[in-house]
Amino acid sequence: MSDDARPDGRQRPQTPAGARTKGRTEKHQTETPVEVPTPAELAVRLRRRLHELGLSQAALAGRSGCHPSTVSRVMSGKLVPTPYLARQLGRALQMDADGLVQEVEEVRRQDRARRAAGGPPADLRSYDEMLTALRQLLREQRVSQRELERLDPKRLRRSTVGAVLRGERSASHEITIAIVTACRVTGDEMQAWHAAWQKLGRPYRARAHERRVEGMWRRRRSAGWTMQDLMQAGRWWLRTTGRLPRRPSDSVDQQAAARRRTEQRGG
Repeated sequence: MSDDARPDGRQRPQTPAGARTKGRTEKHQTETPVEVPTPAELAVRLRRRLHELGLSQAALAGRSGCHPSTVSRVMSGKLVPTPYLARQLGRALQMDADGLVQEVEEVRRQDRARRAAGGPPADLRSYDEMLTALRQLLREQRVSQRELERLDPKRLRRSTVGAVLRGERSASHEITIAIVTACRVTGDEMQAWHAAWQKLGRPYRARAHERRVEGMWRRRRSAGWTMQDLMQAGRWWLRTTGRLPRRPSDSVDQQAAARRRTEQRGG
């Protein structure tokens, strides 16, 4: 009996070439993971569609029945819409509302998973939002400032951490990563915190340093510093920033005070 013959003697129907693997191919295609957009990419799509329809955000708010400030936050990427809000916006923008709802739900699910693992939100846009995310991380991990000091007494003193979290002192990269490490964050989430500090923390610290230097010049000029004093202070600043070799004897305030005492004695 041939392999294609049935027990009753009839031949089995021939399967066309490629048809045997069709089902497996379709199954493999359906299992291919769909790339989920980030909140910023979702906002770009919505803004592009809004521009295509020639609508303003105020007109979109009227069509969707949403508050204008809510629409503005969604369009700027600061807010991931809820499924209900996504359906309202999808209908107002003449998009596939059901598909938009599914994308929003997946974005929200991934964001919750990232934050549950200790990572920062994907839509951080300012230094203040980064500080808020740090405070939220400490609350979710139930790590107090006292516990931070116990884990890393050298870098995470309570006074230092408190000033950083209140925004009274800029967060250095070392302190930020030390806080995140104390919260037992590792892997991709830790890399996300590194990227967030490079994007938001570094520019903020650079601007804060420029403001401190400008304030120092104003105070010293108003205190009657001479040009020689200012030049000496400039050399001190270059050494503190690593642009000139540091000398242990450099103390601008002490030298300026000694120079003033000498001038007063001579007068």
